[in-house]
Amino acid sequence: LKLGVEVPQEAANGKYQVTVVAKGKNSSDRLVFVVEVAQAVGGGVALDTEFPALRGPSDVTFTFSLDLKNDTGEEIQFGLQTQGPTGWQIDARPSGQSRASTVTVAAGSSERITVDVDPPDFSPAGTYPVTVEATGSGESATASLAVQITGNFSMAIATPDQRLNMDVEAGKATELPLVIENDGTAPLVDVSLSGTPPRGWDVTFSPATIQRVEPGATADVVATVTPADDAIAGDYRLSIRSQVA
Repeated sequence: LKLGVEVPQEAANGKYQVTVVAKGKNSSDRLVFVVEVAQAVGGGVALDTEFPALRGPSDVTFTFSLDLKNDTGEEIQFGLQTQGPTGWQIDARPSGQSRASTVTVAAGSSERITVDVDPPDFSPAGTYPVTVEATGSGESATASLAVQITGNFSMAIATPDQRLNMDVEAGKATELPLVIENDGTAPLVDVSLSGTPPRGWDVTFSPATIQRVEPGATADVVATVTPADDAIAGDYRLSIRSQVA
């Protein structure tokens, strides 16, 4: 059996005797115990989460689930505030609500809080702190969260003057300058280039591999294109591809 005892809010401090009596057809028994009411009840309020840190690229929204616990003796209406890096969109609300910024938690109960963190799409890789605070009736609780941005990987290849054509002679090597641009938020490591020339043609690259290109930076590469000795006059298609090993 389970016995629940509800103490009135107006109950004065002190000790109270409670007697439980069990009766059967031919017998009975009783159990006496004492409930002590103290001025300070419970352990305050707390914001807890099972996963305080999330990891991913900067173009996604990170969602945290927190439990707001009220271990005091009274119902509290909490206001929710957030703090994070400049330019980030951070929204804390009761779960299941889209616009509410406050939540009421009964005494001895808890409510689930959802926190959405949306960083700018081109945030550099790194770890960023996010703070959530719940305050009400003189009580407050804080949760320290962390978002680890792994960065976006994006790369572009072009010519310095944006031209996509070149003049060559049969059997003669011609150099074509290229520019590799890292327009993502994470470094590009071991970038290699490859070409798909017409049959009998040859294309090489110098350097063959670019060790590292930082976000927002560029690297210069020279492609050497050698047409076949018997190439006739006309237009030919040459595809060049850059990729991370």
